[in-house]
Amino acid sequence: MAVLDARLARHHPALERFYPGDVLVTGFDIIFFWVARMIMMGLKFMGDVPFRDVYITGLIRDEHGDKMSKSKGNVIDPLDIVDGISLEELVEKRTTGLMQPQLAPAIERATRRQYPAGIAPHGTDALRFTFAAIASPSRDISFDLARVGGYSKFCNKLWNAARFLTMTLGEGTPAADGAPVELSVADRWIRARFGRTIEAVESALADYRFDYAASALYEFTWYDFCDWYVELVKPTCSPRTPARRRGAVRSARSRRCSKRCSARCIR
Repeated sequence: MAVLDARLARHHPALERFYPGDVLVTGFDIIFFWVARMIMMGLKFMGDVPFRDVYITGLIRDEHGDKMSKSKGNVIDPLDIVDGISLEELVEKRTTGLMQPQLAPAIERATRRQYPAGIAPHGTDALRFTFAAIASPSRDISFDLARVGGYSKFCNKLWNAARFLTMTLGEGTPAADGAPVELSVADRWIRARFGRTIEAVESALADYRFDYAASALYEFTWYDFCDWYVELVKPTCSPRTPARRRGAVRSARSRRCSKRCSARCIR
């Protein structure tokens, strides 16, 4: 009966849809114990490998290069980085359920010294972007909470740019009316920079270099889009500026094109 059930399961619609997969994300320490056996079992019972690519991540270590361990008290819960945690709650969390209870006083002292005010909330986007930015091919990846704080400011800067454009140009992307659009120098420049950024990101993702993709997005968003382009279009977006009232700026069609370009940059 078990053999019959296995044969029927091979033709199940869900299995045919999801097997084989494309990519397996795993750590280097279980390549033989898990990954190799998955491949052998897939070839034995399904006649095909379960995935084509294996993306091997590095081992996340603390800022001192030490392996994160509960017994050492240097483990950080990702939810505590996202939502934040007070110092007393963090100390209790790190000193509860230790395999070596005698280490609790040392762990408490180290925690109070390293996080005197606890951990501030950084948000999910900042944490995700941090892990993408540090996803190098190295076997060991040092995790520094200060980098999460930096990328939290990056996310805030992007939100402020999006809020400014939404308040001044309205929500949604205007549809093209078919009329020729005269682009300003700033529009042509940001479109060119955006095109090169897309090429860099797509190339990096194809090679599983998420750190390169994150770096390209960061540099374009911070230095090109926010620091230059948004500042250049501010006089043309605000109805109270003298330049806008004198009509010394682009036409309405050009402003719509600028908005479309800005929306694509933010996405």
